[in-house]
Amino acid sequence: MRLKIGELIQKGEKLSYAKEDAPLPEGATDCSAGYNPYGAPPAALEALKGLQPSEVYAYPHGMFLQDAIVKFWVPHAALKRENVLLTDGSIDGIYLTNAAFAAPGAAVLAVSPQFSDYVAHAKFMNIEYRPVRLDAAKGYRVEPEPLLREINGGLSLVYLDNPNNPTGQAIPLETLRAVADRAAQHDVCVIADEAYADFMEESQSAATLLPEYENLIVLRTFSK
Repeated sequence: MRLKIGELIQKGEKLSYAKEDAPLPEGATDCSAGYNPYGAPPAALEALKGLQPSEVYAYPHGMFLQDAIVKFWVPHAALKRENVLLTDGSIDGIYLTNAAFAAPGAAVLAVSPQFSDYVAHAKFMNIEYRPVRLDAAKGYRVEPEPLLREINGGLSLVYLDNPNNPTGQAIPLETLRAVADRAAQHDVCVIADEAYADFMEESQSAATLLPEYENLIVLRTFSK
């Protein structure tokens, strides 16, 4: 039987940095698992007391959560409710964004290495993936100049995970601003995937730039 699966998906190969049998140094945490190996914080357990299962089993959707997110960012960014879209995890945000930009001829500029699931999904959506390969000799440091040189009108998207997965480095806010500026000149959208942003200060998040840039999307998640 030859099922009518898309040609790109048939030829695609699933790549991932997550290895179930990978040895971990003592005291290290495997963030690819997507859960907290130390259990829930005491404050979270206290907040859950008295709640019914029907109140917590589903992903929360509603204006009350949007308002809470807006309030959280008040010290750093003046967001509005309409700036916040709730999705079922940040991976769902990736799927929705790629689907929105998957027009004929779409291309995304990104660094390599980075979150491999994004790369796979972009290719499955027939979005051309154009990597700026990071230099191992420089510790895979993300530098602005190579990125800025490659931003042009032939792109639909620029995708940056910050902190980077798998290197763990945080991209300076001035680099994100420079990328957003150059991208705006060519009507290109910038995606800042901040799945691991809770490991850095909120003041360094691309979310602080949202009021300034119409071409910026920031993805966040509770799972890390």
